[in-house]
Amino acid sequence: MKSVFGVLGAGHLAGFICQGLKQSAWQGRVLISPHKPNAALSFASRFGADIAESNQYLVDACDVVLVSVRPDQYGVALENLDWPDTTILLSAMAGVAISEIQTVVGKKQIVRAMPISSASIGKSPTPIFPAQPLVQSLLSWIGSTIEMRSEEEFEIATVNAAVYGWHFALIKELVDANIAAGLPEKEAKEIVIDTLSAAAAVAKSSGQSLEQRLVSLATPGGITAVGLLELQKKSAVTGWTDAFNKVLKRLQK
Repeated sequence: MKSVFGVLGAGHLAGFICQGLKQSAWQGRVLISPHKPNAALSFASRFGADIAESNQYLVDACDVVLVSVRPDQYGVALENLDWPDTTILLSAMAGVAISEIQTVVGKKQIVRAMPISSASIGKSPTPIFPAQPLVQSLLSWIGSTIEMRSEEEFEIATVNAAVYGWHFALIKELVDANIAAGLPEKEAKEIVIDTLSAAAAVAKSSGQSLEQRLVSLATPGGITAVGLLELQKKSAVTGWTDAFNKVLKRLQK
């Protein structure tokens, strides 16, 4: 095993992944594309990576090559490359199907994955399709992998990369509400963030269904029920489903 991870498209997502690998006990080597010299130099300096002689050298030298260019740029990025059968193309391009990538590189080993920025602290829940042991082993250094049974399932799971960002909007809204009501900023951030973390931990570990848990918390006349009713009146709960479906439709185009 070469233990060489290639990066074609050294943007934010690649940076989050390499930051997570750098701070973990992963012992491999990172090799990046020389396509944009200044960006490559900066990326290499930040993450201790080496710059490949060429993109062809990159795909020849690596076990796995992350392709994280803009979805409308993959054709240009991958054209004229002789992709080895032994090198896995790891696509993090939202909405680009395996069949589309194959029109450029041929019937090669292609795996789709969608890490999020929490990869930088080793906490990314990453959906992948199809399951591939080498890719799963690599991604285990930046969080967990969740195997999807089909590309259709993967597309649905990809929406949660957007949902992740919405959580920050929710956190900000609640922090601002606490501050406006009179709580100091430090304490407002701590209570809001730790409460959200506690809810996630209970949802993951509890033997109850989410519906049962909600019923047990939202007792009639209680403060949880009063607030939940207000959210429902303003479609603040179902609005998340509407947003989820809008993103999914965009990915499925």
